Amino acid sequence: MRLMVCRRVFILNSAVRSIHIEASKYLSKETGGPLVGYMSNDNAVVVTNANGPGENAIRRLFSVTINGAGAQKFCDKMRRQSGGFLDYVGDWHSHIGCSVRYSPTDVEAMRTMAAFEHSPTTNPISLIYSKVTKKIAAYVFYEDEGLVAVPSSIVESVSDLSP
Repeated sequence: MRLMVCRRVFILNSAVRSIHIEASKYLSKETGGPLVGYMSNDNAVVVTNANGPGENAIRRLFSVTINGAGAQKFCDKMRRQSGGFLDYVGDWHSHIGCSVRYSPTDVEAMRTMAAFEHSPTTNPISLIYSKVTKKIAAYVFYEDEGLVAVPSSIVESVSDLSP
């Protein structure tokens, strides 16, 4: 596992579209899934792909349980297709209301992912998407601090990235 000190998150618009499409299917329940991307040379996480929670996921009013096997399959596929460049960087989930604030449950979910033996990072990010406002907030998990808000930007392509 690698330590990821994230100072900023860039999210490709295509990943945001995937999040929006998945969230729109379940208006009265939370949904979510894995995020794939990479760490740039200037310590920004670049999210290139987002997926849904997988078959047999459990979507509830105030939580989602992501299918681990499905998430792993998605991440493995992205890693293979990119020649190992892209990998798991975190998870996303939706809120049915306006809030993009995290909960204690969100902190525990990221703690679990940070400790997961196959996770490539000890500092996964968490994106929270409001179905009402369409806003996204980005957080990075640190063992001693929990989830810490980091600035985020939605970009059309990797060439649009700026420090």
